[in-house]
Amino acid sequence: MPDLLHCHLDPSNHLDAACLALSDSALWGQARLGEFLPDSRRKFSPRYFPVSKTARENGEDMFLAKQSGISDPIASLNLHLALNSPHTSAHLFAYRDSNGILIPLTKRKFLARCNSVW
Repeated sequence: MPDLLHCHLDPSNHLDAACLALSDSALWGQARLGEFLPDSRRKFSPRYFPVSKTARENGEDMFLAKQSGISDPIASLNLHLALNSPHTSAHLFAYRDSNGILIPLTKRKFLARCNSVW
């Protein structure tokens, strides 16, 4: 399914770049969306995930490796970071709206964008 997203989303679009980076990272990092998209009440770090399958509320670091093919999480993350330029205190998957304001990607927004493709 990530390959399908890559075929239909526009990597030069701020929201789409964030969605592709999230999709590839969740797939290859074997993570759930809730591990990457904390709720607004929870503090987060761009490099530390607040909840995971194994560590629960203690969170943990996640490592991603380059993958061959279109859904490489490293390439997707690099593109997203270059296009959206989230500052170090912003959510990792924040994207810029039409006014250039950083908006944290939410599970609802991500799934709505994916459902428009599927």
